[in-house]
Amino acid sequence: MTDIEHLLFYFLRRGLWGRADTDDVNVDDGAWDKLFLLSCRHAVTPLVADGIALTSLRPPQELWQQWIAMSLRIEIINERMARCGELLVNWLADENISASVFKGTSVARWYPEPFHRGNGDIDIVVNNGWDRLERLFLRCGISFFYESGEIIVEQPEAFAPFVSVAEANKGVRNIFTLPGNEPYRIEFHYACESLYNPFADARLKRMSGHESSLYVKRSFSLSGDAPEFYLSCLVLHLRRHVLSYGIGLKQVCDVAVMLRRANLDITLLESLLRRLGAWRFSRVLFSFVEVYLYGMPVPSRRVSDKDVALLYSIFMDDGYMLKIQREDMGRRESSSAMRIVHNGWFWIRRSIRLFRLMPAEAFFFVCRKTYKRLHTVVCKTFKVIHIIH
Repeated sequence: MTDIEHLLFYFLRRGLWGRADTDDVNVDDGAWDKLFLLSCRHAVTPLVADGIALTSLRPPQELWQQWIAMSLRIEIINERMARCGELLVNWLADENISASVFKGTSVARWYPEPFHRGNGDIDIVVNNGWDRLERLFLRCGISFFYESGEIIVEQPEAFAPFVSVAEANKGVRNIFTLPGNEPYRIEFHYACESLYNPFADARLKRMSGHESSLYVKRSFSLSGDAPEFYLSCLVLHLRRHVLSYGIGLKQVCDVAVMLRRANLDITLLESLLRRLGAWRFSRVLFSFVEVYLYGMPVPSRRVSDKDVALLYSIFMDDGYMLKIQREDMGRRESSSAMRIVHNGWFWIRRSIRLFRLMPAEAFFFVCRKTYKRLHTVVCKTFKVIHIIH
């Protein structure tokens, strides 16, 4: 752990859980800029600012003003997006489509300052009526496209004419337009999460359907009081990102605040994660949370230090940057054949590296990637042959 990373976790813990009795760190003037950039990279800028505000330490005035301004901007955006999600769910309900906001503003309610969670896109899980959603959008003239089987809307302002007009009375011209025209998109999911392991994925779909009265309907509502299934899906989502390109601390904080504040039935949570094949990964993730976000000297569970160090490397070294780097490398590679080879080798190495944390998921991850690439190559080949003949 570098000195800057140590400071990040120190102030992040303060922002999440409150102040300690004394300030037991020193920050050089040159370290504040690096800390600010690192907090931005992990999408935890307001949380770190909250932690700093609870101490007697302060960055240089100009940087501190920039920090506060960015935090206020994120707070305003989150408040607006929370309202957007609420309006969308209500509109869909009027159209006999049952849906709930997942992740984002819904998990933010467990934070000490809900609107200080890093902002992102709006995720809507359609619990009932997925087959009617496309027809509804076509009828309303809302542009969308499919991505990995999910419906994506990149111009959310198109929803404005169909939701409550009450916002206009508050002086808000278009509730779906964020301050500064901040870009975002709304993702409509047919399931709370999907897994590469087809057997675990089928089990998850059954749990989301037949057992929804116990888990999903209560857990996915914005006022739900049974969050174990919700947290299980957050862990599965985080694990999928860890396996692909990595993920930052924002989603890890989601897990941390739910573990501490959501009044979980730990026995039920463990049972769910075991049934979904995610308990091995979860034990290491929860240990990481205990050590770095709770500040415990050692985790309460007996896990390998090497496994916790592996997750640390994924979060802190890969973070949100690896995907950007890989996409940039792909654009620079002129040969499609070499791009396929390089990507294939990357996925194989990635799966081997993470196999001990998620053996079944890592195995089927490579199978899925291989099948998808072969399917694309075969389809293109037959298309070329058809054109030639």
